[in-house]
Amino acid sequence: MKLLVVSHTPHYLRGSQVVGFGPTVRELSHLAGLFDSVVHLAPLYLGAAPDSALPYEGPFADRIEQRPLPPTGGDGLLAKLGILLRAPTVSRRLRREVAAADAWHLRAPANVALLAMAFFPFMPSRPCWIKYAGNWRPEGKEPWSYRWQRRWLLRPRREVAVTVNGRWPDDPPHVTAFRNPSFTLDELAAARDSSAERRLPVGGEKLELLFVGRLDEPKGGGRAIEILAGLRRGGVDARLELVGGGEGREAFAALAASLGVADRVAFAGELPRPALADLYRKAHFLLLPSHSSEGWPKVLSEAMAYGALPLAGAVSSIPRGLAEAGAGRALPPLAVAGFVAAVNEYLARPDLYAAESRRARDSAADFTYDRHLAAVRQLFETRWKLQLAP
Repeated sequence: MKLLVVSHTPHYLRGSQVVGFGPTVRELSHLAGLFDSVVHLAPLYLGAAPDSALPYEGPFADRIEQRPLPPTGGDGLLAKLGILLRAPTVSRRLRREVAAADAWHLRAPANVALLAMAFFPFMPSRPCWIKYAGNWRPEGKEPWSYRWQRRWLLRPRREVAVTVNGRWPDDPPHVTAFRNPSFTLDELAAARDSSAERRLPVGGEKLELLFVGRLDEPKGGGRAIEILAGLRRGGVDARLELVGGGEGREAFAALAASLGVADRVAFAGELPRPALADLYRKAHFLLLPSHSSEGWPKVLSEAMAYGALPLAGAVSSIPRGLAEAGAGRALPPLAVAGFVAAVNEYLARPDLYAAESRRARDSAADFTYDRHLAAVRQLFETRWKLQLAP
């Protein structure tokens, strides 16, 4: 069976090798095991690949072919006009690729997903699995295109199945909750073995805080620095490592200096997923005070596999996911004092920290690729009566 994947995932050439956004590339490298071949229609950029970009790897990588799609990104007026100008070309390309596939997988929200939905009535009839990776039930303001895509996805269509992060009341039957996969069984076992019993620092040890994400205001890197500063003012010997790229690094470094914690903040830059293992292993808490349109950030489950407790913004499926795991806290993302108080509560109750750390490691098993592939297989077999590769 041939699967077409349509996404906005950025790809680059690193020498002669195609690399792409690490989390998506890893996920599709495993998904390819369920199909005879996979075509990934996604943008190919001419610039240098970021360090976090990864190649398709693993036993099924040779089943995947990346085919370039004209980029359809941008938020400004000119960028949106450019999308309209490219719409006929993109729609013809989509129609041709869908016709050549047995099924297709669309990843949303994105501009290319918006175009695919708009032209859906003109597409050949094929089973279509759409993954909505953003916030399925947002409470604040967000782009109109996201709202339109969600409304489109809520309408039942015979060919379409939709998967989202978290379980939500009143969703129609064609909308299904899916976990966001993060690691292999071997990676999960290695994480558990290296952090069998997590404990808070004693003696002269430092409290290790970790932030992984884009260095911009919505993701909360600046607030992570403010949380560190709040803990330092309270006498907590802590340091913070920020992993990620973005235009905010210079401003965040200046913020750390102004708060007197520059010597306690380290910027690791963009790192591929395998390079994060050592940072997760030593972190006591993962800070993600984000108020952006999150679904379920993979970094939460990755950190939990090592027993690090997530303290994250209470958006989308994060509160429900952490409550089900019985580990970490979902907090108002702009309330820095709440994050500081949560850390101090754990410091005052090391038994609570140890218990939640164990639960975090246990719940991480829900986010393996094996469980994800089993859910995908069940989706195709029950929704469309299709048999995937053994």
